[in-house]
Amino acid sequence: MLETFLSMKWDHHFGRRRGFTLIDFLIVVVTLCLAVLALPYVASRGCKARSSRISCVSNLKQIGLAYRMWANDHGERLPMEVPFAERRSERVCPGW
Repeated sequence: MLETFLSMKWDHHFGRRRGFTLIDFLIVVVTLCLAVLALPYVASRGCKARSSRISCVSNLKQIGLAYRMWANDHGERLPMEVPFAERRSERVCPGW
């Protein structure tokens, strides 16, 4: 330890040693802590976009399934192919 102390360069302007001070160390520690705390926020942004995309695909699948069920009940025709008057007269469930 004495050799390290003696090998440090001295600043001739102020009469101090040049080296890593306690303030420098604290700044580095605080910076690293802030980076670690910000990491989950940055990582979660990609997860939110992915979950939104998955939700959208699921909704599109459900819409497609609803169209397919409609076509099965109406002679393999999609809703836009069936005239409106025909849709109202043919009720699948009598309670509706």
